[in-house]
Amino acid sequence: MITSFIRKFTIVFYISIMISSYGIFFPLYVMAAQNEPDTTNISVLSQKQENNMDLPQGKAKQDGDQKLVSTSFSSEKEEAIVSAIEKLYSRSNFSCAYHQRSTLKALGISEDAWGRAFFSHPGKMRWEYKEPEIHKIISDGRNLWIYRPEEKQVLQGDAAVFFRGGAGGAFLSDISSVREDYTLFVSENNLDTTAIYLTMVPKNETPDIASIKIRVIKDSYIIQKVTTTNAYGDTTEITFSEIEFGELDDSLFHFTVPEGVDVIPMG
Repeated sequence: MITSFIRKFTIVFYISIMISSYGIFFPLYVMAAQNEPDTTNISVLSQKQENNMDLPQGKAKQDGDQKLVSTSFSSEKEEAIVSAIEKLYSRSNFSCAYHQRSTLKALGISEDAWGRAFFSHPGKMRWEYKEPEIHKIISDGRNLWIYRPEEKQVLQGDAAVFFRGGAGGAFLSDISSVREDYTLFVSENNLDTTAIYLTMVPKNETPDIASIKIRVIKDSYIIQKVTTTNAYGDTTEITFSEIEFGELDDSLFHFTVPEGVDVIPMG
């Protein structure tokens, strides 16, 4: 009963996160990011105040007087990193395995999901959920389908309309919209020395996205994790692995409604 409620209550949030995060998944071969960070902007926070800080997998948070030091990069370096992302967004098609954890803060409950995703520029994607329930989320850049075979139904709508405001189609097809719609912050911290973080905060308030935090592995500049928080404090954290780059069959991004399946329009 509870798991069914989570799936239905957060379905819009899930999809918004997936699509808005699309371009961020590409590896960032950012040569400009090899420069030393500007340490003129340093904030020191109590370790206990940073309970939500992403740490490397398997690394426990430490008690005591240890402090977490978050270091911001210079505006020039931030510009170099964002410019490199813009340049790379339209280059590669790729697939990856993912683990997704979605949490409803008000209810204090979470749900984990696993599967494989496929991405093709511009704006094409396919999410194949294997656990806990088989379903697919597919977009050809114009249309959006959410297919739930166990329920024998597919939700169908216009991707660009459904994900307006930079959180959907516009974000996928034009990375420059990120600068228009979000305030960007690039940082690193002393307790996670293998990564840098890109935090995106919408310039205009929206209930779907309060912030997007992206963890980038320093040595390879590959996106390892994307955490999105909405206005209610609910979070969706997606961790990526088994990333493979190369051509993808375009049929992956089209959907034919199976016989006997109900089509439900999304407004």
